[in-house]
Amino acid sequence: MRHAREKLQWVSARVTTWPEDIAYSLFGIFGVNLPVIYGEKKQRALGRLLEKVVAQSGDISALDWVGQSSEFNSCLPANITSYKALPYTPPSLSEGDIQMSISLLRQTVAVDLALKLYALLDDLKAPRFADCRLHLPCIAFCVTAEMYEVKADGLHDLLITTKDKLIQFSSPRPTMQTFLLVRPWNRYLLELPDFAGPSGLAELPDDADDPQSEEDYWSAPGSPLQDSPGGFPEAQESVDSELSDRALRLAARLAQPFGAFLLAHQRGGEYKRIASDHDIIAQVKDLSSIPDMVKTLEIL
Repeated sequence: MRHAREKLQWVSARVTTWPEDIAYSLFGIFGVNLPVIYGEKKQRALGRLLEKVVAQSGDISALDWVGQSSEFNSCLPANITSYKALPYTPPSLSEGDIQMSISLLRQTVAVDLALKLYALLDDLKAPRFADCRLHLPCIAFCVTAEMYEVKADGLHDLLITTKDKLIQFSSPRPTMQTFLLVRPWNRYLLELPDFAGPSGLAELPDDADDPQSEEDYWSAPGSPLQDSPGGFPEAQESVDSELSDRALRLAARLAQPFGAFLLAHQRGGEYKRIASDHDIIAQVKDLSSIPDMVKTLEIL
């Protein structure tokens, strides 16, 4: 089991005598070193573990769950059982499918747009936690909602079921509340050599607890944007061709269905996740809308 989500599903039915041991018993599985604090309550113990997993490895698969949000951070689940359901797996694209999509994209999408998308996403930093707040690199689509029927700029229409109320305007709130449908950014989609699997994970550096090391790890070498040679026209032409190909391959993958979650804007400028009863599967209908939606959001 390579990804955090797979490990969490494997242990999702675990029962322990002390509630906090649900999290403490997983420290070794995830290779984290955290203090054991009996009495801190289950949600906080699980929140501290998942915070460390995301911050240390950049593995955003831990954000893929359905159920109730944690009091620790709304992007994390209140219970390990929220990982029990199989995660959404997007349709696999064969090399032939990708090449067919690229051919179509060359006719309908400017290569300059694909290059712009690639550059924006390549420049995103790693997800991180600070004071129980998640700073999440993502593609965020602005939503207009009438309860459960959701329309989002740049996405096909979709249906969401949740126990939380999506009220954009109410008398105590003089202005409309903003909702976002968010696709957490997975660096694997850049197809860089150092990111070998769909979790976006390469081998972790030995000093993964060092913030500078994490930053170096996330900005993995291998991107033509970082390694463009100069001085030789043939070499530059080769790099330009490789970069254009990667950019179009990224655009083809971004056009596929993806798992998303819903965020509600808060008065202080932060966001909170709206827990959903089922996976939210969305699909982009307008790739040209994405550049304005690449952001890093602060989530409570």
